[in-house]
Amino acid sequence: MSSEAMNRRAAEAPAESASAPARFTARGPALECSEPVTTPLPQVLDYLPDGYIEEGYIRAAAGLHGSVRFTFRPMRVVEQAALFGQRMLSLPEELQDRRCADVLCSHLISWSVVDANGRPLELTAENILRLKPALFQRLLAIVSGIEPSDIYAKTCCCNRESLSSGRCG
Repeated sequence: MSSEAMNRRAAEAPAESASAPARFTARGPALECSEPVTTPLPQVLDYLPDGYIEEGYIRAAAGLHGSVRFTFRPMRVVEQAALFGQRMLSLPEELQDRRCADVLCSHLISWSVVDANGRPLELTAENILRLKPALFQRLLAIVSGIEPSDIYAKTCCCNRESLSSGRCG
């Protein structure tokens, strides 16, 4: 299938709901394939209504960290200004990191980070502080609205009916 045809299929694929953190768990074995279908993350809004949630993705960086999917409430302008303002700069570095982890924890709803045994890691400020520095900085940049999420495209080998019914792995 040509890349143009795949892009057309991606644009036609139904968007997933942003309110179901359970989407990060496996749904069982993959079904038999007919042709690949790609589903991008839902479109991002320019305005932040109350309760607005976005999906984020950080692609793996070889030698630095693995990929992470997450849902979050984006920071509003006043929250970003408070986090990165003069008061923050007057704090010692370790307290700046702690403040950033606390703010991240209050904005993140779910994430796909796992421990060394592959078990989901609880979303806490302490665990956020244990992320590799490059991953911590990237997560903060996305949630605070400084950088966009990476493009996440789930490639599925199922037919369109399987994808829309949620039976696609």
